Amino acid sequence: MISEKFSEQTARLIARATRTPWLITWLFVFAGLIFLASRLETRLLKSDFGSSSPGQLDPFRAQLQEELGKTERAVVYLESESPIPLAKARLIFDYIIPRLDSLDEVSVATRDLGSGYLDYARGAGLKRLFLYLDPYQLELFEQRISPAGILASVDDLRTTGSSGLDFSREFKAKDPLGLLGLAALALKNDLIISEFELADGFITTKDRRRYFVLLNTETADNSIHTSRKVVRGIEEIFRSATTDPQLQNSVRGIEISVVGRPVSYLSALETFDSDIRRVGLVGALAILLFLVAYFRSGLTPLLLAIPVSFGIAGALAVAYLVYGSVSLISLIFIGVIIGLGVDIGIHVFVSFRAAMREGLEKSLAIQRAISRPGPAILLASLSTCLAFSALWLITFPVIQQIALLTCVGVLGTVVGSIAFLPAMITRFNIAGRGGHRESKLLSRLKHRSGNRTIVLASWFIILSICAASVAFIRFEPHPWRLALRGNPKTAEMHKLNRELGLSFSPVILASSAPDAEAALEKDRRAVELLRLGTGRARIAGVETLSDWIPSKDNQITNARFISEHAGSFSRDRFIADYNDAAALLRQEKGADVPYLTDSYRDQIASFLNPDLETFGLTDLEQRGIDTDRYLKKVGSDYVNVSYVYLEQFPWEEGVIPRLMETFERASRSQNINSFWLGNMIQGRANRATLQRDFTRAILLSALLVFLVLFARMRNLQGIVLCILPAIAGVLASMGVMALLDIELNMLTLSIVPILIGLGVDDGIHIVERLRRGESMNEIIPGAGSALTVTTLTTVIAFLCMSLATFDGVREAGIVGSVGLLVALLASLHLVPAIKGSGAD
Repeated sequence: MISEKFSEQTARLIARATRTPWLITWLFVFAGLIFLASRLETRLLKSDFGSSSPGQLDPFRAQLQEELGKTERAVVYLESESPIPLAKARLIFDYIIPRLDSLDEVSVATRDLGSGYLDYARGAGLKRLFLYLDPYQLELFEQRISPAGILASVDDLRTTGSSGLDFSREFKAKDPLGLLGLAALALKNDLIISEFELADGFITTKDRRRYFVLLNTETADNSIHTSRKVVRGIEEIFRSATTDPQLQNSVRGIEISVVGRPVSYLSALETFDSDIRRVGLVGALAILLFLVAYFRSGLTPLLLAIPVSFGIAGALAVAYLVYGSVSLISLIFIGVIIGLGVDIGIHVFVSFRAAMREGLEKSLAIQRAISRPGPAILLASLSTCLAFSALWLITFPVIQQIALLTCVGVLGTVVGSIAFLPAMITRFNIAGRGGHRESKLLSRLKHRSGNRTIVLASWFIILSICAASVAFIRFEPHPWRLALRGNPKTAEMHKLNRELGLSFSPVILASSAPDAEAALEKDRRAVELLRLGTGRARIAGVETLSDWIPSKDNQITNARFISEHAGSFSRDRFIADYNDAAALLRQEKGADVPYLTDSYRDQIASFLNPDLETFGLTDLEQRGIDTDRYLKKVGSDYVNVSYVYLEQFPWEEGVIPRLMETFERASRSQNINSFWLGNMIQGRANRATLQRDFTRAILLSALLVFLVLFARMRNLQGIVLCILPAIAGVLASMGVMALLDIELNMLTLSIVPILIGLGVDDGIHIVERLRRGESMNEIIPGAGSALTVTTLTTVIAFLCMSLATFDGVREAGIVGSVGLLVALLASLHLVPAIKGSGAD
C-alpha cells in the first residue's frame, strides 16, 4: 500500500535526519514559530459569537446594522433603602454627568432627552397642543372648556363631599376639568411609563428610591481594551464621587452603580481571560503528572512535550499570519491540541521503546517507531484534520478559528513527532518501564469481551437509550446568551430588569423611504400598530420621533377644526366662563375651595388661541431637538428608527420571537414593511443558522472521513468498524447532556466533529492491527496501552476545561470527556466483539 511505502521511506529518512545538523535546523524552525506566536494578540469580540454569513442581511440592512451596532446602552443608577430627595440626586448627578460626558466613548442620553423634551413641551409644544390631539380628543377638549362642560364639572364637584376619596380630591384639585390629562397624552415621552417619572430630566421610580441615567457607549471594535477603558472610567468617576468631601453627606446611604451590555461584556471577557490561564496551566500540569506516573519517568513527558510545543507554536504562528489576533474561546481549545499532540508522540515513543526492548539499534528502533504506527498515525491525523476542517462551514468566527488552530496544531504535532522527536530521543537513555498495570487491566477487558452476544446486546441497549435521550436535550441558539449565562454583572442587570419591569436595552424598529417625511410617516404607522399589541409583546415603552411630530393629515384636520370652532377656543370666553363657575362654587360652599383656582385657569388659558401653523422636522430641529438619533440617511434612502423598550431583557428566551410575531400579525393586513434591527434580532436567526451550519459540517466531516477510510481500506466492514467508536462517543455525549441537563449550543455542538475525528482515530488503530491478522492478545499490550494513555491525556485536557468559570466551556469539557472515554471503550470492547476477535 502507498501509506506503508510512504511510512517506510519516511522512517528511513527520519532515521538519517537525527544527526546534529538536522536537529539544529529544527531548532531554528521552532524558534521562528515561537517568535511569530509571541506576536499574537488575544481578544474576545461579540462579532465572534455572531454568524458572518453574508446572506443574513441585505446590504442596506447590513450597513444600517453596522452603524447602529456601534452604540451599546448602559444605565447608571442611584439606589437607596429610603426615598432620595430630588435635590440630593441632582447634586450627585451634577457631579458625575459632566465627568461621564468627558469620557471619549460615553455620552449621556437621558439628560439631553429629558431637558430637550421639557423645554419643547413648556414652549412651542404648548402652543401646538391641539395639533397633537387626535380628532376625538380635540372634540372632548372643546366640550370640557365650553360653558356647559365647566358647569358640568362644577356639578360633579358639588357631589364630592368631605367624605370623598383622598385620591379623588387630590386629582380634582390638580385637574378639575380633566384637561391636563389630555395634554399629557399628547406631549408624552413614551419611555416614561406608569412605574416611572421624569424628574428634572432624570428617570426615577415613583417611590424615588432609584434614579436612572442612560448612557450610550461607543465600543465599535468590541475589544477587551475598549470595554475595560469605558467601564473602568465610569467606575473611577463613582469612586471619586464617594470620596469627594463636598458630596460626603449626599452620597451617604446611596449606592451608585452601572449595569448594561458593556459592563456584562467586560465581565465576560475577564472571566474568559482568567479561565484560559487557569485551564491552560492546570491542563498542562495534569497531563505532565499523568505521563510521569504512567511512564515512571520525568524525562519522558518532557520529550513528549516537544511535538506538542511544536504543534502549538505552529498553530499560533499561522493564526498570527491569518488573523493577527485570536479569540480567547479559541485558545481554551489549546488544551485539546495538547492532548492530541501527546497522543501522536506517545504512539511513536511506545513503538520506539518496544523496539529498543527487542535489542534493536537506535537507528533501526527509530525506523520501527515510525513505520509500525505510521500508517495509523497518518490516517488518524488526516481524518481528525478533515473532521475539524468541516467546522469551516460554520459561519461563526470563533468556531472557524477553533478549526484552524486544531488542524494546524495536529499537523504540527505530526511533524514534530516523526521529525523532531526522534532526533531528541536518540540522545537520551529512556528507561523501559511503565504501562504494565494498564496492559493487565486491558487484558481483563479483553477476556470479558469473549461472550459476543452479551457484549453486542449490552452496547445496543446503552447506545439506544442514549439515542432516545436526544429528544430531551434543550437547544440554545443564542451565542451571547451562552456567553453571558452565569455572569454576575448580567445577573445584576436581570435582577434590575425584573424588579422594574423594564429593560434598558432597546430593540430597534426601522422604517425606510426615499425622503425623510415619508420615512417618518411609515414609522408612525408602524408604532401605532405596535402599541396595539403592547400587552402581548410585553412592551414597556417606545421612544420614537413620530411622537414629537403629529402626522401632516392630523395637523391639517385639527387646524381646520379649530378654525371652524374659533369661538369655542377663545381664551377670553373661557376665562369669563371659568370665573363665573368658580364664583358659583364658592358661593354654594360658602368659602374658597381648592379646585377652580386662578393658577389652574391661567394654565389652561395658555393653551388657547393656539398657533395653527403646521410644522415638521426642520421646525423641530431648529428648537434643539436631536433628530439624528432617530433619522438617518443610508445610501439614497432615509431611515427612521424607533427604540422599543421591553419589560424583559431582550436576550431572554422567547422575548424577541413574541415581539416580532405580534408585530408581524398586526402589520400583515396593513402592508407595513418596517423591519427590526439589533444584535438580539440577528440572534433570532441563530437557531436556523446553527442548525444549518452544524448539519452541513457534521455531514461533510463524516463524508470526508469516510472517503479517507475508503481510499485506505476499500472495505465497507473496516470503515464501519473505524467509525463505530465515534458514533458511540457522540451518542454517549448526547446521553450525558440529557442526564445533566446540558444544552446544545455553539460549544457543545462543536464537540461533535472533535468526537468524530478522535473516535475514528481509536477505531483506526485497532482495525489496522486486526487487518494485519493480529489477535487482541497482541494488540492490547501495544496499541491498546497506547490508545488508553493517549485518550486519557486528551480526556484530562477536556476535564480541565470543566474547571472554567464560564458555563459553556465547563459543559463542553464534561461532554467531550465522556464522549472520548466511551469511544475508547468501544474501540477496545465493541469493535473486537463485532470483528469476532474477542476470544483470540
